[in-house]
Amino acid sequence: MILLFLLVSACFVAFELPGSMILIHVIGVTYPCWCSILALETTETFEDDKKWLTYWMVFNLFNMLDQSFQWITSYIPFFLLFRLFIIIWL
Repeated sequence: MILLFLLVSACFVAFELPGSMILIHVIGVTYPCWCSILALETTETFEDDKKWLTYWMVFNLFNMLDQSFQWITSYIPFFLLFRLFIIIWL
């Protein structure tokens, strides 16, 4: 089911249909937010906290760079699809 969702999402973003940026942000925020909340509830180790803090720092850096250089990235074909794959990889 998850694989099907990611496949449909990739097709949706590859053709840059309206709402594809919203879909990218939902994928990039929903699952990591849930995992960050679970990581904060654990008290045994802080390794998971470091992992998710690193994710949020890289995610926000990527968003800031994308917003700053959007005039360049708009000319790169399939950049949104590349961005989706990077967020899934993170």
